Amino acid sequence: MSYTSLLQTSLSNFFKQPSTSNSFSAIVNGSDSDVSENELRPPLKKVKLTSKILNYDERYVEYGFTYLRENNIDLPQCIICSMVLANASLKPNKLLRHLETNHVHYKNRNKDFFLRKLHEFKESKKIIKSFTTEDKKYLKCSYLAAMHIAKSKKAYTIGEKLLKPCMIDIFTELFGSEYATKINSIPMSNDTISRRINIMAVNKSRNRLDISPTMRISLSKSIEPRIEKIISNQQQQTSH
Repeated sequence: MSYTSLLQTSLSNFFKQPSTSNSFSAIVNGSDSDVSENELRPPLKKVKLTSKILNYDERYVEYGFTYLRENNIDLPQCIICSMVLANASLKPNKLLRHLETNHVHYKNRNKDFFLRKLHEFKESKKIIKSFTTEDKKYLKCSYLAAMHIAKSKKAYTIGEKLLKPCMIDIFTELFGSEYATKINSIPMSNDTISRRINIMAVNKSRNRLDISPTMRISLSKSIEPRIEKIISNQQQQTSH
């Protein structure tokens, strides 16, 4: 080969541009074995799935809020309307928004005012809880009296005319007049005893227990759990 032709071949090879069309086509068509599918995908953004749990701050009373704790999570509760908000609302701007939207006339009150309201709120909750507990006790006693009257097969008037006067005299003698007042608060009128017996009879019927046609109930020692269930259902219906 002559020197001239050698020089032409070298120059031709030097200026020759690499072809990228075939490699690009191979990448698009997935025929290039050196390029993986994962390398062609854009990177995924990481998304936070959990939100931060907020804690109650004593300063939030200035916005008219105390808190409830459920499952170790603080929930803001308004001391004016008792509304309970989500944990995410434990922020000054959201608590202030509730105050301005629902209780605008309290907006410009100072901290001392809301502290007094908080004290009243806590006291009212104690009173409500006390009344609820006492009412449940009297209601249970009324059912127990109805149970014994049903077992005795006596007239329902025996509760008010015989049982209650006897209990009042006995408790006054043994424990004082304070206990006699509590005995007097147990409902035992003819209509009340009749209603209690009918409710227990229906309850037994739902549980497929034997009841005589004359509604004379033969109650076992397991009656107390059923009475508790009846009282609980009645209180739930009343609350709704």
